[in-house]
Amino acid sequence: MISGKKAFLFLVVNIFVVFSFAANSHSASEEEMYQQARKSYYDLKKSAEKRKFRHNWIKSIDKYKKVASRFPKGKRTDESLYMAAKIYTELYPYSSIKDDLVKSNSLLENLVDEHSGSGLADDACFMMGENYEKMGRKSMAYGAYMRVLEEYKKGDLLKDARSKVKRLKRYSASKSAAKKSPDISSRKNNTTAVRERKLTKGNMARVTGVRHWSNPNYTRIVIDMDNMAKYKSHLLRKDPGLGKPPRLYIDIFGTRKAGSLKEEIPINDGLLKRARAAQYDHNTVRVVLDIESVKDYKIYPMPGPFRIVIDVFGDDVIKAPSIEALLQGEKEKKGVRASVEEESLTLSRQLGLAVRKIVLDPGHGGKDPGAVGPKGTKEKDVNLKVAKMLKKRLERQYNYKVILTRSDDRYLDLVARTAIANMENADLFVSIHANASKNRKAYGMETYVMNARASDRYAAEVAARENAVTSNSMGEFGSILEEILVDMQKTNKVNESSKLAGSVQGNMHKGMAKKYSRIKNLGVKKAPFYVLIGANMPSILVETGFISNYKEEKRLRSSKYLENLSIAMAKGINGYAKISKRGPNI
Repeated sequence: MISGKKAFLFLVVNIFVVFSFAANSHSASEEEMYQQARKSYYDLKKSAEKRKFRHNWIKSIDKYKKVASRFPKGKRTDESLYMAAKIYTELYPYSSIKDDLVKSNSLLENLVDEHSGSGLADDACFMMGENYEKMGRKSMAYGAYMRVLEEYKKGDLLKDARSKVKRLKRYSASKSAAKKSPDISSRKNNTTAVRERKLTKGNMARVTGVRHWSNPNYTRIVIDMDNMAKYKSHLLRKDPGLGKPPRLYIDIFGTRKAGSLKEEIPINDGLLKRARAAQYDHNTVRVVLDIESVKDYKIYPMPGPFRIVIDVFGDDVIKAPSIEALLQGEKEKKGVRASVEEESLTLSRQLGLAVRKIVLDPGHGGKDPGAVGPKGTKEKDVNLKVAKMLKKRLERQYNYKVILTRSDDRYLDLVARTAIANMENADLFVSIHANASKNRKAYGMETYVMNARASDRYAAEVAARENAVTSNSMGEFGSILEEILVDMQKTNKVNESSKLAGSVQGNMHKGMAKKYSRIKNLGVKKAPFYVLIGANMPSILVETGFISNYKEEKRLRSSKYLENLSIAMAKGINGYAKISKRGPNI
């Protein structure tokens, strides 16, 4: 007879054996998982009904992605990455969502980066080029096709790639630079072309400075110039043999180094060690960033004056899906559109944080007065007063931590303002302005969110004024701006910004209309404001009133009016915090 203790041990051992057998029997091999993914794909291809619904496409993609994820060094990993990317590309004609192409290229970049010896690497580069063409990013497409020619000379796509390169030749950044470029072993090869000028020694652009703002998880580098120029960036891996760290370098063509430009700028923030600038050849300035630990980076130009901005991110920065899902929303098909929202969460859910830190940005300042009213009231002064009052209200009444980008009458350019918000890890960014119009009768208050395209002609004019550029030059910059917004991958950040704008605008109008007559609600609008580009948090730009209108100028000079305005704005900001996540005041 078995004792009670032995019986218990016998039972436990048998249960363990049974569960171990069951677990092993359900642990699929790489080949089994790959074949399941393959079957799912061909079932999708055979069924017109299945192809109508986005979730069927995503299901097939996920099966291939699981193979690559579970077996990162497996025999089918490269094929799985390629097929997942291919399905995203095939989904695009049905969805018209450019983010599907962005996701496809992300998988292809992974394939090329981690499996450069794969027979599919050249196919991946070629597909990336085709995807970039569909997105209208011709210079990026040219770079992808050139990579096929330069790195896969024994591949079967040389003829097709050569034909593509010939057709897109005008989008090349520089013929001479291509010959002199060092060996590239990176997942990125970014080329941005700005309107080309005929260059002579007398009209070459000058690189005048390199600035930076940083914290351990974010760095913004700004390369200042005195005119437009074309540039190309490369990411180089660490070279232990030469004792060199990973480097990101930007070649700026048709430029000379200004005498005042420092050749070495120490950074040492945990992400970047330093920046170096030198005259690479007679017509090219090269800026090199020595990398310590970087998860991702974005590079884009900004006009007025022209400069190149590099945003560098560490491991802790959370990014949301692409803005293209929002920009392309009008084009989505019904069946595909139904499940788009299933793929993303709101920014506040991703972060899992309450709104605790807010950066307020009083627009203009110092040598830049902003708009000036009929009685000589300067916008920069009004903006600062409102910001200080709003800061006090948010801190004392609602217990938020509030930081001002400027607390006195000093000049601060647009890239610095956003950099401060990012460097401070702010939860919200609010840029405060006063409007102006040639029509002295125009009045009212409005709030803006970032978008590649303005809501209307009037919104475009407001953005041009705040960006300190002309409407024409902003139009020239439009195509580049859309590329920036795709790369920002901030659909949900934009959605959260819209909620913040709605809460602030609604409370601002409601609060002021109770106390004053002729308070006009101009609503929430969209426009390409440069000060909001690259913000890592929900961000808005508020136009508190028309300083060009005699009556509103008088009100904007009144401390009592501005105090009531700050009360209403604070209520709107706190209202957003309540609906997004519990704030510190609750």
